[in-house]
Amino acid sequence: MEMVYRLEKDIFQPQDHKEKIIQQYYDRICRDSILFFIVLGSITIFLYTISHILLMKPPEVLPYRGAIPFDYSISYIYWIVAIEQIYAVIGAASVNAAFGAFFPSIMIQICAKIKILVHRFQITLSTLEHISSQKNLSPYEVSMIEQKLISKWLKNHLEILRLFEYAKSLFSTVVFIHYVITAFALCTIAYVLSNTDFHSVNFIGNFLFFIAMMSLQFLQCISANQVTEEFASLHNIIYDTNWYAVSNNVRRSMVIIMTQTLQPIIFSSGHFVTLSIESFKHVLKASYTIYNVLA
Repeated sequence: MEMVYRLEKDIFQPQDHKEKIIQQYYDRICRDSILFFIVLGSITIFLYTISHILLMKPPEVLPYRGAIPFDYSISYIYWIVAIEQIYAVIGAASVNAAFGAFFPSIMIQICAKIKILVHRFQITLSTLEHISSQKNLSPYEVSMIEQKLISKWLKNHLEILRLFEYAKSLFSTVVFIHYVITAFALCTIAYVLSNTDFHSVNFIGNFLFFIAMMSLQFLQCISANQVTEEFASLHNIIYDTNWYAVSNNVRRSMVIIMTQTLQPIIFSSGHFVTLSIESFKHVLKASYTIYNVLA
């Protein structure tokens, strides 16, 4: 709720037609990502559950293996335990899929705010160029207008940085745990697949589960990596503008802004996991290494 509240601040709301187009573009990406996980997750959970239901042999074999500290061979106890297992797995998978769609959506929305920030900087610079050419304004009036426009843009930039830092503080622990678990899950599923009949329902369910886990981790890494790229691009975007057409005061302010944008903005968790394309490669390599140990 706090995340949604921060995203709905007035400073982040589109102010012209171009900003609305930018926001709608990224909203569409979020919507497609969520739809993808709903479809993939629903099919995966359904087939994965069916494959384990077919393995049931009442009242001896439950759908999932586990340490049951009591005798479940009695018929009604067996079915209570079996239903509880199925419900627990479906619930856990649903929560995992929801997080898999929510976290990348937040990263995509931050990318949208950065794109809008770039657009606003271009408008701000055009306005400053126009003001610099005005002859009917005193130097004091020009200076006050320049300070107001630059401070407004800086406030917008700082709000985006605060939004990203809040997202990192909110999700870093969960992302780290998910990253580690995914590495073990991928290698375990790969090991199970290598020992499962290719034409069985169990193989299809496990294969879709493997694809879902890999897709979820990839989307997390690529969305966080895109935020890093968007922040890094601010430096070049500011430099490529007509900075030479504005006053010296504005140029000095732009130098300070560019210095700030040189600092890399990355999503790190657990002090050594950084969400990026490279980290996705690392989790695949780690999964393959663990798979070789198991095999």
